Amino acid sequence: MTKIDKWFQHEGLDRTHMLLAMLQESLGYYDPEEQSAHPAIWNDRSRKCLLDATRALAELYQAIGEWEEEE
Repeated sequence: MTKIDKWFQHEGLDRTHMLLAMLQESLGYYDPEEQSAHPAIWNDRSRKCLLDATRALAELYQAIGEWEEEE
């Protein structure tokens, strides 16, 4: 079994940030005031999915950041 240490938190934060950056670079982000999303994000369902994916990854990033090493 792999021993969990602080390095894994750093790695998880880095990889989650990488995924968020890739998501924004490839599909943009939904902002009703600004057309910043990819043209494929054209209807309410696709906008909601993009927003949900972004929020889920952001929440994962926060959750990983809260991890504390077990004593």
